Amino acid sequence: MADLVQRPSDRRRRWFGLFFLLMAGIMLLWGATWLKPYLQGLGYLLYWLGCFAFTLLAMLPALLDLWVIRKRATLARPVDARESFGQPHQDGSTPHGITQETSSEVTHQPSQEEGS
Repeated sequence: MADLVQRPSDRRRRWFGLFFLLMAGIMLLWGATWLKPYLQGLGYLLYWLGCFAFTLLAMLPALLDLWVIRKRATLARPVDARESFGQPHQDGSTPHGITQETSSEVTHQPSQEEGS
């Protein structure tokens, strides 16, 4: 799980995403309140296209972050499984208390409901 720790590139990508999201939010607030009487014609269209562009720019780092986290988790999964199940403890048991001798044997003891 150490591979899932935040790296400097992750931090930078998230800051860019936060910046773009804040810009889109501020533009939305200003466009809907203070700038509403001044936005007319082509200025109106360009302003809201800019707001939409900042919204899309905020989504790109989020989607990239999602892809990076999934990729790292996929790469870390076999390593974590090996660490959890593959390495026996000093006393010969695995982390779940199964000894190496009994892990190869499959024993099934029928319950009372199965026997009747």
